[in-house]
Amino acid sequence: MRKIISLSIICFIVTLKMHASWGIFGESDVIPFKPYQYYGMYAAGIKEVTRAPFQYTIKITGGKIMDKNGNFTLSSILATYDEIHDNRMTIVWEPGNSARLEIFNGSFLDGWFCPSVKSAYLNITNTAFSGNENFEGAYVTLQNVTARSGANITVNGIKNVRLLPSFVANLGSRVIISSYIPAPVAPLILTRDVNNETDNQSCSTEANENISIEQNTPNPFSGYTRVNYFIPEDAQSACILIYNVVSKIVKKIPIVEKGRNYLFINGSELLPGVYTYSLIANNQLIQSKKMIVRN
Repeated sequence: MRKIISLSIICFIVTLKMHASWGIFGESDVIPFKPYQYYGMYAAGIKEVTRAPFQYTIKITGGKIMDKNGNFTLSSILATYDEIHDNRMTIVWEPGNSARLEIFNGSFLDGWFCPSVKSAYLNITNTAFSGNENFEGAYVTLQNVTARSGANITVNGIKNVRLLPSFVANLGSRVIISSYIPAPVAPLILTRDVNNETDNQSCSTEANENISIEQNTPNPFSGYTRVNYFIPEDAQSACILIYNVVSKIVKKIPIVEKGRNYLFINGSELLPGVYTYSLIANNQLIQSKKMIVRN
């Protein structure tokens, strides 16, 4: 995760010159309905100067915070300084121009952040591709698109993908089309009373770690459940296959983000019951776990 964090810090910096000088590092240009995470200072290597003992109110406009059951239902939460520092908030933003995260100290606005939410619709039309391309949006439409020989195209529509007439994949091309909720990406880091000191602890290497998948949490679940995994950077391909009780594949989730990461499984897309999910990497079965979807 340290590599992801270091990249995200470069993308966007806002310094809030208010009472408590809350600031946010991260990506400001976000995709509707895609989970984004907000969390504390330690991972960014920024040290705390002072600590407030009281609770803050974090309020979301134009989006929802994930609750403890994995559903996006909350518009606000209460959190102490330590909870903002240590815990992770997962937020999905909705289409429109009202998106706003606000931090209140009592009735005083202590900090704010307004992400730029992209259009919910991504239309790819009248074009031909020869190399590597990766597209993601809430609603994705492809029309009059050609994948030439040698092209490697990945398309994920978080809500859906529409293939209209004149979509052509030539011999020798590779096209992956999926519709799934990805793992939280583009870490956004809340900071307070920032100084110039950084954490000089060395990062541990992931090179010697084995490909692995962990038990989903929560389990059982009815909304979203999280699955942690590790995929080395040199892996050629990886995905999660979900099987029902008669061993029929009911869903395939491509894994795009490598390294130590995680993704969400949407329980509303599955019937209640017991399922097996398996990690497939480089066309080999790595591990399998059981999960239970509730009503």
